[in-house]
Amino acid sequence: MTPNATRKKNILVCDDDQEILEMIVETLRMNPNYEIISFGNGNAVLEHLKTNSPPLDLLILDLWLPDIDSDEMIPIIRQDATTKDIPIILISAIVKIEIVADELGVEASLSKPFLLEELEYKVDQLLSN
Repeated sequence: MTPNATRKKNILVCDDDQEILEMIVETLRMNPNYEIISFGNGNAVLEHLKTNSPPLDLLILDLWLPDIDSDEMIPIIRQDATTKDIPIILISAIVKIEIVADELGVEASLSKPFLLEELEYKVDQLLSN
């Protein structure tokens, strides 16, 4: 990498709904500055985070997952020194996702269905800090 080159931002996306997962991944992959890693369940996310390779810049997590829900996973992520500062966008179809997001201390939330432009805006906002 040349001194002026910018490192790509690594974004992990987790949603058990394959269509939503693919939509998010394809949207984010349109940005050449993003590398996307995706999973359909929470345990795969936790396993990946143990390695923290490549280092992640952002997590996008669905609240309800088939094995471990994000409200159980986020406290684990926040307790680990290597992952505690990774910003999180929480997504869900529940009406009051903002309240859950605030309770969990995540940086942003989106209520399904959401506009892809909303997602892109929040991602850009969090990664520009």
